[in-house]
Amino acid sequence: MDIKELAIYKRQAVEASKKRKELKITSQVKVVEAQDFRKKLFGAIKLVKAKRDEILNPLKESMKKTKDLFNPIIDELTETDKSVKTEMDRYVFQQQLVIEEKKKEIEQKVEAGEMSFEKAGEKIEKVEEKINVVKTRTDRDIEIYDESQIPREYYNLDRVRVRRDALAGKVIKGVKVVEKTTVVN
Repeated sequence: MDIKELAIYKRQAVEASKKRKELKITSQVKVVEAQDFRKKLFGAIKLVKAKRDEILNPLKESMKKTKDLFNPIIDELTETDKSVKTEMDRYVFQQQLVIEEKKKEIEQKVEAGEMSFEKAGEKIEKVEEKINVVKTRTDRDIEIYDESQIPREYYNLDRVRVRRDALAGKVIKGVKVVEKTTVVN
């Protein structure tokens, strides 16, 4: 498709829009004219979409092939990174347990009078420095242990499911099936 062809479609769309603004349905004859107009519009829409897709489909296919080429590599690297991070998390957790145990030992020595507060402070700082090689952060998260206790306000209404079930004949409190009339081709 070239620029001239695109300009023709654009001009036709503008003309159709002007015709729509002039359209006043006041009789059965005008309804028939409107139906004919809509048929022409649907034909034009279908044609323009087909022209657009002639350009887009090869690009989409090219994008898909490019993603297919690189995604396995990205996936492998991502999985490797997750594995390394998991191993680091495991190590840091183990070290935190060791540090907590050493802190308890130091506290017991201070309580027993075997070590001064100053010496204990220095030892705790040295122990904590060992873990600070790896940067960490503490995140807050939730764990749902009993869904039945969660208030209703935290649940989202699944309108698609409600519509499907209601239209299939299922009676749902607070929902009724209504019929709306709309114009079709």
